Amino acid sequence: MNNNLSLFMRSKIFLFGMLSFLVVIIITTFLFTNGKVSNASLNQAIKATLNAPISLSEFADAVKIHGAKISELHYRQGDIQGGYTVQHGETINDTMNNFQKAHNVFLTTAITKTEKDISETKDAETLQRLLALRNQLFSARTQTNKEGLKIDSIETNDEQSLNGLKGAGFIKSMLPKQNISQKISAKLKNALSYDITKLFNAAQASYWHELWAPYGGSSDVKQTYTYQTFYFNNVSSYGSANTYEHETQVYNKNFADYAGYWSSNMPSAYYDTPFLDSIDNFTIGTFTGASLKVYTQYYTYMSLKAGSGSTATVRIKGQKGHRYPSWCYSTWCVFADATTGSMATFTAPSGMSWQY
Repeated sequence: MNNNLSLFMRSKIFLFGMLSFLVVIIITTFLFTNGKVSNASLNQAIKATLNAPISLSEFADAVKIHGAKISELHYRQGDIQGGYTVQHGETINDTMNNFQKAHNVFLTTAITKTEKDISETKDAETLQRLLALRNQLFSARTQTNKEGLKIDSIETNDEQSLNGLKGAGFIKSMLPKQNISQKISAKLKNALSYDITKLFNAAQASYWHELWAPYGGSSDVKQTYTYQTFYFNNVSSYGSANTYEHETQVYNKNFADYAGYWSSNMPSAYYDTPFLDSIDNFTIGTFTGASLKVYTQYYTYMSLKAGSGSTATVRIKGQKGHRYPSWCYSTWCVFADATTGSMATFTAPSGMSWQY
């Protein structure tokens, strides 16, 4: 019976692998033969670190003067970091105004929720985690009020457009170039890795709690934002190249879309591109899972814009992965190894506390 079951599973895995391979081939053929990649592949996707953090207004003026084309902007305020993805049709002034407004909304939302949780908790350990998070948020708000939001790095798909900024001394360093076509190829491999991972790890996951997964947290999903908190009680499974992603899976594409702003206090945090996701998967991860600490209150926040659907099923999941090659710190170098079951399931707009 065991041999028959093993044979059945091997056959199932083989068939699934072949099907996934065919899907990848079809998608790749479609993209590369319909003019959607051939032209874009001439552009480069790079990240540029600035010589010094610069205010939104100063950077907007520099972009206008030097003709830079920016796709993303990033900031850091102590342990808190985040960014803004330039939206289609935005002027540089619109981008900066929307970035600042979204950041202010985030701080107000996160501080209000944290203070509410503090007032309601009766557990000493939970209180300590919440107080530490509140201190981080207060510090970010103080810095914002005093200095304004400042940019410390940017991303672009047009490297040449940064020549003016570079020549003017704004840019300290740039990451190695990566073709858009290479990014798509990597993401296709990542998607295949993710699907196979789900099949292989279904039987390996603990019925109670994977050692690497968060132990507890809370979730709040509205049509204007998703705000998640969580903490770990064990991080010993994370090696130097391991990653962790916190996923907010929304099973109604008409419920809401990403509005451009994200934030997290996870170390080396990043916004994960939704490329090839079949559902709305609002995900933020950390490139350095080994830097995660136990009993620390982490959060992820993303701004959303409302769609036509008024409700949606939401599942909160965690995913452990790895960077390949290990020296690469790009979302296109992150590959899935294992995914939790649903750590929380509910109908948005709503939220809940959970323990996994």
